[in-house]
Formats: sequence, structure tokens, C-alpha cells
Amino acid sequence: MLPRGHALERKKAVQITDLQDESLISLGPNNPMRMRLEMALAAANVTCRRPVETALAYSACTMVAGGLGRTVVDAISASQFANSSVVFRPLLPAVQFEFAMVLPAHQPRSKALNEFIDVVKELFDAGFASEGVAAGMLGAQ
Repeated sequence: MLPRGHALERKKAVQITDLQDESLISLGPNNPMRMRLEMALAAANVTCRRPVETALAYSACTMVAGGLGRTVVDAISASQFANSSVVFRPLLPAVQFEFAMVLPAHQPRSKALNEFIDVVKELFDAGFASEGVAAGMLGAQ
């Protein structure tokens, strides 16, 4: 995520090296996406300023909207900020985002739950993942 008007907004995609010296709002140290991002930054010899850390992607997006920096989050979280003061650009190389549905093993699934699972699968099969859900999205302010 980037703030509207940020220099990187002109790019169709942000290269990881473009993050050099940027203020990056980080997810918690045990967050799998953060760990993948840290590895990608280290591999590219990129260092960022880290003004704030938060456990939640939504909070990171809110902080970007408030002008505290930029963040790398999944597209599902970023989509909550459409039509706001932020813009989204894919980050290259992509930082993979994964999610799982955790269900109780010894309880039957309701019809509504099975339908929900089917809808989520259909979204991914239809290309929702290709629009950024599977890849980290860079956004700011």
C-alpha cells in the first residue's frame, strides 16, 4: 500500500529494491508473511525504516492511510481500503500469502459452511488469486 501521490504510485509494480530506505509498517515478527518479506528484503540487501509494528494487516493499512508509512499486506486485507487515500501495487518478486480454513475435526459441517467453502474455492479458481491475493501487495499512506 502506498499513499496517493507517492513517487512509486506511477509504477505498475513495485520492485523490492524500490523499498530501500522507505518507512515500512511491519506485521508482527511471527507473522508468516512478514517472515517471507524479511527474507526477500535480506536477499535483495534492502533496508527499510520501521516506525511501527502491528499484529494485524488491517491495522497496518489504517496506519498507511494515516500517513505513517507503507506496508506489504495480502490483497484481501488491502481490498478493505479501496476508494480511500491509498493505492495498491503488486510487489515483485511476490511475497506469497497463504491462508487456511481451520475446522473442527469431530463436528459435522453445516450446509452454510460447505457453501461458504465452495464460494471461496470458486473465487480462487476464477482468478481472484491472480489479482493479488496470493501475492503481497504494496500499499502506502
